[in-house]
Amino acid sequence: MASAPVIDLVSDSKAETRPESSKAATGVPQPRSYPGHTPPSFFVQQTKQAMLFQFGAKKVSAEEAHQQTKRVTEMLGTDYGAWLIREARRKKARREREKETNRLRQQRFCTKHQAEKAMETPASLTMTREVVLTDSSGSVAISSSIVDNLAALSQPGENWKQGQNGKKKRVVQEKHQRINWFNPFLWAIIDRIAPCVAFSPQLLVLHLNLKWPMFFKRLHKGTVSKWMVKLPVRGWSEKTLWKVEAGASLKRSGCVGVLTLYPAIVEEVKGQLQGLRDAGVTVDRLLARSIILAVVTTCESHLLAQFKCTEQYVGHFLESVMGWSVRQGTHAAAKLPDDAVEQCKRTLFRLVHLINLYNIPPGLIINMDQTRVIILMSKKCTFKTKGARQVSIAHQDEKRAYTLCVASTPTGNILPFQQVWAGKTAGSLPTVANSNKTTSHFSTLKTMKEWMKEILQPWVEEYIRSHDLPGNQKLILFIDCYPVHISEEFRTYVFKEFPNVFLIFVPANCTGIMQPADVGLNRVIKHSIRQAALDYLVKSHKEQLDKGLTTTQIKFTTSLPALRNASVDPSVKLFENLQGANGRDLIRRTLEKCMVKEFNLIEECLTSRKTKVAYWEYLEKDPTLRSEIKAKIGREALRNATLQAEDQDMDPYGIPDATDIPISRVVADLDHDSPQPGHVEFQSGLGDQYCVTAKHIDRELDGTLVPTSEQESIWAYTMDGKTVSNVLS
Repeated sequence: MASAPVIDLVSDSKAETRPESSKAATGVPQPRSYPGHTPPSFFVQQTKQAMLFQFGAKKVSAEEAHQQTKRVTEMLGTDYGAWLIREARRKKARREREKETNRLRQQRFCTKHQAEKAMETPASLTMTREVVLTDSSGSVAISSSIVDNLAALSQPGENWKQGQNGKKKRVVQEKHQRINWFNPFLWAIIDRIAPCVAFSPQLLVLHLNLKWPMFFKRLHKGTVSKWMVKLPVRGWSEKTLWKVEAGASLKRSGCVGVLTLYPAIVEEVKGQLQGLRDAGVTVDRLLARSIILAVVTTCESHLLAQFKCTEQYVGHFLESVMGWSVRQGTHAAAKLPDDAVEQCKRTLFRLVHLINLYNIPPGLIINMDQTRVIILMSKKCTFKTKGARQVSIAHQDEKRAYTLCVASTPTGNILPFQQVWAGKTAGSLPTVANSNKTTSHFSTLKTMKEWMKEILQPWVEEYIRSHDLPGNQKLILFIDCYPVHISEEFRTYVFKEFPNVFLIFVPANCTGIMQPADVGLNRVIKHSIRQAALDYLVKSHKEQLDKGLTTTQIKFTTSLPALRNASVDPSVKLFENLQGANGRDLIRRTLEKCMVKEFNLIEECLTSRKTKVAYWEYLEKDPTLRSEIKAKIGREALRNATLQAEDQDMDPYGIPDATDIPISRVVADLDHDSPQPGHVEFQSGLGDQYCVTAKHIDRELDGTLVPTSEQESIWAYTMDGKTVSNVLS
């Protein structure tokens, strides 16, 4: 077979033999030949390198390539794990080399830039530097403050930062300073709005610029998109959340927000707080807030025109200045039964049945509930230095609390309160107490009997007399499945001593949807009592400060008789206030929130024609209610019935509202800011001098009411006392 002609790539010969198939063989188009013209020799050297795909190779995924590499290493007898380690080391070494190369390149650039700057520096500036950096004798005399700004003096208009090797590293100053969008003050706004716009970067930036242009006019949608992930669910990336968490820790930073310009106030507060902890007194946000307010009122009262020292601010203050954190176990929320709606619907029609059968007026449908009030404002937890192993707490026994019994009717009437205290002697009770109860402060069978005789019976007799009703008028007592309520002893007592009373029980673990007191009434009552406790503490601290007492001389009142007597007056004032239009409107709001399908517990709904028709339809379908009616519901049937008790380890109230939220705003929140026609603004009568204004309150996604003004955020101020809005403007 004849061999293919050889192409001489070096020879200058004008005659070169090229076969016709050279194009197909090499895959490269050849230049046309002209008489007297020789194609350049470098042309043939530009042959395109063949790829594996031309020989039948196929593209593979990353996972397939990984498996293929693993098989090859195993065939060659190489440990695959060791190979991965070597590869990781090799990549790390390459990154280190690239980092070092970039550092050297930047160093060369800085050296060149400094040389150019030195040539352009005016003589006057050079003289100024010499004057600043030397004294009159010519020797170097640089103060510590000048040393910190030495880079700025040597390179005007540029920023410097400390490098890892101890040298100053130059950072070219941009037109605007970089903004840390993960600052908790700014991020709280971003994080609250993002879910409302379905994590759309464009809509988020548009909304932020429209509502808060002074903060977010420089935020771009491209920046926001880098913070998010699209799969599996659109939201913040793990890296973003990590940055937020890392930047949200105060860690004894010393930031005090609006009090930055008042160090004397900060030192006074620190001394009082530390003295309380050294004495073993539990310190929570309410107590710490009262101390700060008392000191500010005494020293700089003009600050309270805008600054209200919210509980949110207090928590940040304790972490930033004192280095304290709180550890407290939380109660799980009561889990609704699977058939909660059906149970509540049956209970509703039990009420409707009795109302129609015995012609019971709505004013005699009495709902009663108990709620616990802590008079020392703290449980078995306190603020203490982070990482502390021993935390002493004085006076943490449960005798420093009482149970408040609250009863109301659908017509808006409020029955007198009952306070249940513990103790065996007169010194263990308020001076106005008239009970010989010797057990704990929890409601017991004895206190329930006292409530029936001393509160319910007189009130019902007066209602019957004033409304000209018969003496044997029936009434309904609507209560929850508290163990004392469902006990056989209590039901037998009611059956014998109060023959006109029907007991209807809220289904177990359903008080959050059908117990009016738990739905909203207790929330307002406890909020008012906590605000009264704050006023009492502020007044107590201020009186001692006005007398000229020092930090070590000021004492916090832990006397049980004093605290008990002080807790009675707020309850009396609150009861008097609830007897008016405020109370009737508040009770109606809570009854409207007790929804069962399309029905609720207000007076008009319980007696409406629509409810009666629904009752007859339900009676035909539900055999349980029919059997109860045949057994005389509420009397003999319930006397020996087996009832399920409430879960006592559950907390039906959740997190209480902060004392800096006005009580009118708490009441309005029962309607989720959409009050029905005819509702009036609730006024507690106790004053809101330490509350923020309604326009500076917002609701978080979990329903918590939080202040939003700059004065109440430590993060809204720089270390020199300037607000973030002024810096960004």
